[in-house]
Amino acid sequence: MKIQGMRLFPTHAGAIVAVAYAYGAVLGCLSLLWSWALGRDVPQLEWWQYLLAPFAIGAVAFVLEAVGTFIANGFTSGQAASSARLTAGKVALVALLVLLLVGWPMYQMAQR
Repeated sequence: MKIQGMRLFPTHAGAIVAVAYAYGAVLGCLSLLWSWALGRDVPQLEWWQYLLAPFAIGAVAFVLEAVGTFIANGFTSGQAASSARLTAGKVALVALLVLLLVGWPMYQMAQR
């Protein structure tokens, strides 16, 4: 499989997994520090869950970043060819963020 002139698999599979694991470890540590600063307890997980959690966090973060980039680029994988398409992508990204930032807390309050 070739993407932008370089072969991804199997040569770079280990590097992709390592980067996702390291990125997830950094995000996981920041999350644990944030929970600790707010006075919450560390989650009680099994030993193997602590080993797999950084990879899962990193993989999900990369997927969410790719989806955000796809939306922001006007629903194209490369740069948007037209200004209208790029504007539509930016509007969709802002609408999604507003939905998440306003809609999720409203949903949580409604469930209480």
